[in-house]
Amino acid sequence: MKQFFTLLICMFTAAFSYVLQAQEPALENGSLEEWEYNELYDFEEPAGIWTTANRIRQLSDSAPVTTFRETEDVVAGDAVRMITESFSVDGGLPVAGVLAVGEFEPDPLNPVNSLKMGKPFDGRPTYFRGYYKYFPAPPDSADIYCLLSRWTGSEQEIVGSAWLREYGEVSEYTYFNMEIEYLSDATPDSMTVICTSSAGGAEFVAVIGSELYVDELAFSYEDVAVPLIPEVEVSIAPNPATDFVLIRTGELLKEASVDLISMDGKISASTSFRGSDTAELDVSHLSAGSYIYIVKEGERALASGRLTID
Repeated sequence: MKQFFTLLICMFTAAFSYVLQAQEPALENGSLEEWEYNELYDFEEPAGIWTTANRIRQLSDSAPVTTFRETEDVVAGDAVRMITESFSVDGGLPVAGVLAVGEFEPDPLNPVNSLKMGKPFDGRPTYFRGYYKYFPAPPDSADIYCLLSRWTGSEQEIVGSAWLREYGEVSEYTYFNMEIEYLSDATPDSMTVICTSSAGGAEFVAVIGSELYVDELAFSYEDVAVPLIPEVEVSIAPNPATDFVLIRTGELLKEASVDLISMDGKISASTSFRGSDTAELDVSHLSAGSYIYIVKEGERALASGRLTID
């Protein structure tokens, strides 16, 4: 009987607790802060799982560098700038700037096949997000997309994808948060992300001068456990917000606080009620997107909800 009541207490405790934890795997070096310099061919590219179109210099040292580290015009830290350039040795063929998850294995007979897309990955993220801006040389367009896939034994099958194609000029960094559309319940075994200044670059259908910037790329997951039965009524305004939000409850809370948590499981902002029924939270420094707010006393969650920041 004692064991039964112990189990019952644990079940009720779990019902009012919350767990916010980023699901792995994340998008490695998605912030684009870590870079490597290739001394032999004189170019930089993001480190880790990333590769770029700069590696065509391994096939011809006269090939242009089209993907660059941007240190000033950024959202945070460093960004990537891609520009479609001319490969004059090959009769003025346009070479698009490309940032991709994958590897470059030089194929002199068929240079397009040199880029091998994808890296091992077994997560099922809900969203693919980041920031971009674009200056097309008309009528060019840019692509930003991710693909999740698995090997069936005979072919690589797409499990999920998210895709943004931009035709117009986007002069300021713009936030995107694309829901990944899943075609099945299968677990992926690989993933790729591709960003290019010219959507038709693989077929050399591109316009020289098109320029794409990307920054702060990430996957986010929404499997967030929140209180099943709110203990207090909470209102939050404005929602969506840009600068400050007010969180109001139906009663005075002496020891309560509120955490604002991003979809990758990180506490982004916190404040206290200080014996009041109202708390003010500064969100002016946060990136646009969806967040979970949780009102709690100690480790006990009282209520929760969703806040959107524009």
